[in-house]
Amino acid sequence: MSNDSNTTDRQRSGSKTENAVPEKPNPATVSTEANAAAASAAMSANDRDQTALYELERQRAVLRDAVRDVAAKIHTSAYLYGATGTSKTFLVRSTLDNISEPYKYLAGHVTPMGYFDWLKENPDGTLVLDDATSLFHNKIGQQLLLASLGSGYGEERARVVRYHERNRTEVVNFTGGLIVISNEQLHDVGSMSAIKSRTRPILWNPSEAQLLALMRDATKNGWNRDQTSVSAVECHEVLDFLVAQCHHFNAVIECRLFFEGALPDFAASKAGQHETDWRDHTVSRIRERIGHLRYSGPPLTRDALKKLEQKIAEQVRASCNTRAEQVATWIRETGKSDRAYDRRIAELRIAK
Repeated sequence: MSNDSNTTDRQRSGSKTENAVPEKPNPATVSTEANAAAASAAMSANDRDQTALYELERQRAVLRDAVRDVAAKIHTSAYLYGATGTSKTFLVRSTLDNISEPYKYLAGHVTPMGYFDWLKENPDGTLVLDDATSLFHNKIGQQLLLASLGSGYGEERARVVRYHERNRTEVVNFTGGLIVISNEQLHDVGSMSAIKSRTRPILWNPSEAQLLALMRDATKNGWNRDQTSVSAVECHEVLDFLVAQCHHFNAVIECRLFFEGALPDFAASKAGQHETDWRDHTVSRIRERIGHLRYSGPPLTRDALKKLEQKIAEQVRASCNTRAEQVATWIRETGKSDRAYDRRIAELRIAK
């Protein structure tokens, strides 16, 4: 009797255990665990950014030293090259500004005579030559570069640069320094090899992780242009979208795509200055063509477009002091003439 009773009790107990309904998780516990996981992920992302920034800053220090050495006449020149959109120009110019070093900046196409005149006007100055690749591929330009990049003779720091044309010869005793910024490497071929031996070529090639950390750090307090402000959260959302699209289309991530592309487009859309969604502008900028507009609504009606232009005209007038600035900004924002700007301003006065 006793054994049967014990067996029955064990069966009942086992039956209860087998048929027991699992306990529901406590929502508060789940929420806490999710928040902890999110915080851990965020902390890990922040740590990665800080590590990337630390390494980037160490590398930037090498470039800053090279720039300061040219300004201090420790070395006659430096040749900084690398991919576009990696802040080479900003790094050079901000370094010179931070040490209050006066310098002359020249960018774009430069003829040999133009380069010689530049040396003649600034014989003892710090010169920054940006994206002037044509000069390096010109035979006369190469000879002038060789002369100006030399180290002088003996204790003389002056490099004698001569330009001979027809029956006249001009001479510059150049004692200044030259900092070249370029997207092209100096190859060991012909005169390029000689130029390379006279300067200090430095490849600037930050990793994607370093560039992304730099862009997030630069917008940690938000971003402003004219009357439009973009919060830090919005900036990072724009950057996340840009990165996703660059990866999708196998495009290189550049600082310019963010600071001169996606962010201004977002700000313009936020201010109601664009017909097209900023994301479609970003995608078309990456792809370099207009494809399917995934994020934009239907085209504006004529009346809606007119109201948009009036809004832009009003913002332009409020943010620019002179008429020349207003017209230039209007043309840049709308692509329309100064007469169109005057019409919209007149319409605004009538409406008031």
